[in-house]
Amino acid sequence: MIPEDKSPLRVALVTFSAFVICGLLPLLTFLLLLLPGMSGAGGIFPNFESSAFMIACIVTGVSIFIIGSLRSLVIAKPWYRAGFEMFAVGGAAATVAYVIGYGLKGILGF
Repeated sequence: MIPEDKSPLRVALVTFSAFVICGLLPLLTFLLLLLPGMSGAGGIFPNFESSAFMIACIVTGVSIFIIGSLRSLVIAKPWYRAGFEMFAVGGAAATVAYVIGYGLKGILGF
């Protein structure tokens, strides 16, 4: 375990940076759709549009597990347990957010 004599500002900056970097990973899946020749008829990945959401979900799950595993550097838990805990909590939060969004879509008619 790492000693607790770290600067709060440094810890905040590292946390923010990790959040931004890992938050961009699933978005990259959709940004690839914007590149010419990547998807659609004649593209490198012709069926990419239909699987982009699933790919983004997988990338998100893997990145959440990796972040959770890295938590084992600062908490007293094995890497696989810390990773699975964060994966489970993140997956539950994502599921709740998706269900709420789906419900609001039906209510608001979007």
